[in-house]
Amino acid sequence: MNIFSKLLYKWFNLEPDQCQNCELLKNIIEQERHERKQILQVVIESAKPKEEVIIQTNPNEYKPKLVNWTSERLRLEREDRQRAAELMKKKQEELAASKNQSNQKVEDLEKELDIKQETANGT
Repeated sequence: MNIFSKLLYKWFNLEPDQCQNCELLKNIIEQERHERKQILQVVIESAKPKEEVIIQTNPNEYKPKLVNWTSERLRLEREDRQRAAELMKKKQEELAASKNQSNQKVEDLEKELDIKQETANGT
């Protein structure tokens, strides 16, 4: 290639004709560069220190509390008595409601059959 052709290639951004082997080698080199960049990026990312989230806690919060067994037993018994009283009250309300319903049914039947209260009591 002479000087004049080199000057024209440079001014007009022309590329000289290349053989197939040169093109193949350029493609292979470009692929290798790209793979190296990817590998380098992975290595750099893995080498970076990761940000750790630090949660501040009160160390006294996790210490077990020393509880006297007597006071704990009394507290548990008191809670049991409260639960038992609530269950008893609920059961009594249910019994009263069912008794009222049964009395109402009896009264309805008496009205339907025209039975007077006096005859039902035996007087």
